[in-house]
Amino acid sequence: MVLPYPQVAERVAQNAVGSARQERLNNNVFYLLTQALRSYQSSYQPKQLSTGLRASEARMLLVLDSDACLDKACLLAEMAMPTREIEEAQEALYRKGLVSSTENGHHLTEAGERQASVLRDIAAKQQEQVLSAFTADEVGILKKLLRGIIANSQ
Repeated sequence: MVLPYPQVAERVAQNAVGSARQERLNNNVFYLLTQALRSYQSSYQPKQLSTGLRASEARMLLVLDSDACLDKACLLAEMAMPTREIEEAQEALYRKGLVSSTENGHHLTEAGERQASVLRDIAAKQQEQVLSAFTADEVGILKKLLRGIIANSQ
């Protein structure tokens, strides 16, 4: 009669438990979204930071680039960041001459528009690189799902 070594049996049991846990994680949408975002950011943020802007500053420029003029409430909603970070980014961008303000809200200056163009190019290249393994239909489905998640979570 051959008996397995206790250590081997323990390792097999631990692997089965670990595998079940990993399977639960791999079926958890929040976990997958978080992991996907971290993976995307790990190569995207260094490129974005190479422009000399912090992530919050770059995000604000891209948000303002998509709309002619946003008031504070709209900016808060679109940036989806803590108020303190938005205010710090706003102050830095004002100092750098990239954003100005009118009674209608915040908007990009000419220099801000040029910087936003650089950021758009970085974002487009990153998106192309990350999604190159997928068909246009799959990318369309991904975007539809993400928009649906955003809409259903508000």
